[in-house]
Amino acid sequence: MATITNLRPDGSAPDLADADRERFDRWFDARFEEKMREREAAHVPSMSIIATKGTLDWAYPPFILATTAAAMGLEVTMFFTFYGLTLLKKKLDLKISTLGNPAMQMPMMGMHMALPNIVSAVPGVDGVATAMMKNLIKRKGVA
Repeated sequence: MATITNLRPDGSAPDLADADRERFDRWFDARFEEKMREREAAHVPSMSIIATKGTLDWAYPPFILATTAAAMGLEVTMFFTFYGLTLLKKKLDLKISTLGNPAMQMPMMGMHMALPNIVSAVPGVDGVATAMMKNLIKRKGVA
């Protein structure tokens, strides 16, 4: 059985000589660079998307972004907040909420106009907006 005789009295290894230190440093630098190149080559870009709303108009953006990113080779993670969980149901019956959505435009008086929030308070407006959006989606052939 071989014994190590060049240990210090406290059991630690002796310092490397200058030549050994230089050789070790060159070896370590080369090995480190090689491992970093391997790591970079194996790296897969990723994207995380948070779905926060379960309405019809907010359902499309996270899924379109996710499928586009996946088609481009990115690893995609989706997180659904409490209200976004409705997007995971098998049978979706999503509605549109016009309240507080300044980008929501409706065909009014022969043109598309932003829907004032006061109109959103009228009973049935959300149902009408949902029916119009579903009709538009069907007419345009959107999945």
